[in-house]
Amino acid sequence: MEAASAGIKTMLNILMEEQDVSVALLKFTRQLEVDCAEKNDIFLFIFGLRAFFCWDKIGELTNVPEKVKFVRDQWIKQNDEAYTKWLLSAHDNNNMITWSKWTFQAKNSILSESITLKYTPSSYNASS
Repeated sequence: MEAASAGIKTMLNILMEEQDVSVALLKFTRQLEVDCAEKNDIFLFIFGLRAFFCWDKIGELTNVPEKVKFVRDQWIKQNDEAYTKWLLSAHDNNNMITWSKWTFQAKNSILSESITLKYTPSSYNASS
């Protein structure tokens, strides 16, 4: 429970301090990946990422194609770096590359879903 509290505090700090939603998303997902990697807890990662997309400012990202492209480009770069690091490693541990693949797919799927559905908390409330 203490780890969850720390994660929630980290998320709140990012949301309060960072004005650019795309940068906040990159910071948040990077920290979430690190926090969940040790146990390969993809369910917690997905839950945390979906929680981010409930932020009332998410439309500032999903409605701006340039910001979406920036985020995706950064995620591709990060994924390429993880893959290169794995290729250069001297051991056959597939955990690192598997984790990178899972998180990369989750991030892109959730972002695409948000763009497609144009989901924001305000649009959800308006349709209720």
